[in-house]
Amino acid sequence: IPPKTGHPTISETYPLPSVAPEGYWRSIFENDYKFIWNSKGNHQLFNLKSDPKEKWNLAALEPERLKHMMSDLNRYIAKLPKPRLANTVKELDEDTKKALRSLGYVE
Repeated sequence: IPPKTGHPTISETYPLPSVAPEGYWRSIFENDYKFIWNSKGNHQLFNLKSDPKEKWNLAALEPERLKHMMSDLNRYIAKLPKPRLANTVKELDEDTKKALRSLGYVE
């Protein structure tokens, strides 16, 4: 069970999504609840106090809580800094090219 912080807690977030056949996942804890968002729509909601092993998905039974926690998660993610991507390709110096050539990476 997550620490009691008085506000929602993000359990994991990755600046760049990793995609798997079942989609990718993000989750948030709020009080006794854990909401797991899935990119393919297979969202999950658990009450960790009464179901610490996460066996009973409450998403269909508590749609308002799911909607609230999804909104909290989206607000949090919107505030995260955007990943910085390099916008230039730098030319390799001759020593680096020579080292890569000796390892067989470049001709």
